[in-house]
Amino acid sequence: TSALFKDWGLKCFILQAREYCRQSNISFKIALILDNAPGLHSLSGDIHLDVKVVYLPPLNIAALIQPMDQGTIAAFKAHYARHLLRLLK
Repeated sequence: TSALFKDWGLKCFILQAREYCRQSNISFKIALILDNAPGLHSLSGDIHLDVKVVYLPPLNIAALIQPMDQGTIAAFKAHYARHLLRLLK
């Protein structure tokens, strides 16, 4: 739910990211990239001054921005087409 996600963002993510940055001796500047699933929009850009929340576009573009998905989807479609053609013979 959006309440749980917001609670995670504020109480877990920011604290753990800050600690990771401190241990790694890097500045605490975070980009949190989220998909467009319902409930995730409870985190706005103002959760912390040094955390920028960016949402992926709402379109179904996972295959375009995730190259591994392109190959997997193409292989599945080819396999399915071959199987379907065999059934039609």
